[in-house]
Amino acid sequence: MHRIELFFLLLAVTTTLVACELGEDQSPATSADTTATEVALLPILQNGQWGYIDTMGTIVVQPQFNRAFPFSENLALVEADSGFGYIRTDGAYSIPPQFEDAWHFVDGRAPVQSAGSWHFIDEQGNAIDPGTDIAEGPDFDLQPGALVEADYQPRQFQLIHSGGRYGFQSRDGDVVIDPRFNNAWYFSDGLARVMMDSLWGYIDRDGDVVIEPAYDLAWEFENGVALVMIDGKYGYIDRDGKFIWEPTD
Repeated sequence: MHRIELFFLLLAVTTTLVACELGEDQSPATSADTTATEVALLPILQNGQWGYIDTMGTIVVQPQFNRAFPFSENLALVEADSGFGYIRTDGAYSIPPQFEDAWHFVDGRAPVQSAGSWHFIDEQGNAIDPGTDIAEGPDFDLQPGALVEADYQPRQFQLIHSGGRYGFQSRDGDVVIDPRFNNAWYFSDGLARVMMDSLWGYIDRDGDVVIEPAYDLAWEFENGVALVMIDGKYGYIDRDGKFIWEPTD
């Protein structure tokens, strides 16, 4: 799996599996509160270089990197000509690019590859147990190391599958949204992604379609923004279905 594919996989897993599989579906008012210490910046591609926008679509970190990945613990993994390093939310390097390969910070440490072997570093770039190899590159690359799992809480609405269609029921088992979708996923940020025919859109908790199905792929809303794919290109939409960042390769 190429790292560009891993980037979009990470976005999908970070905003889908953790928020929806392990956490409570949240209203827009509470979603941002859970990440108050994290700055919501999103990687974007422009003219062949990567940078970051905020949730309004404003460029915060100018595109300048060969590759860029989602922020984790207020540090983001980026690749420059000299290797992989980490930037802060202002775009300045916290750890200069110097590693052959690297992954994201979790609990104050990140795995990096130097001279062909992997070890952990702290947030200052200092080696932790530098003599201990932790994994081989190809196997390690496929591990979702950037995910910080939230404590489990019951969801307000549960997915149900009946007659080949998906809908939702309450915690008490009462059907609240009739099974009528080809596919669906859990609520996040007050909206759930659903498939009608072959395209994805979004519904609210009343089951009303609030963003018409128009996307080949779609992910969960977080901080009022969702990643979507059209014709093989990725962009970000707001809760009105308007692009804050037009799809790019």
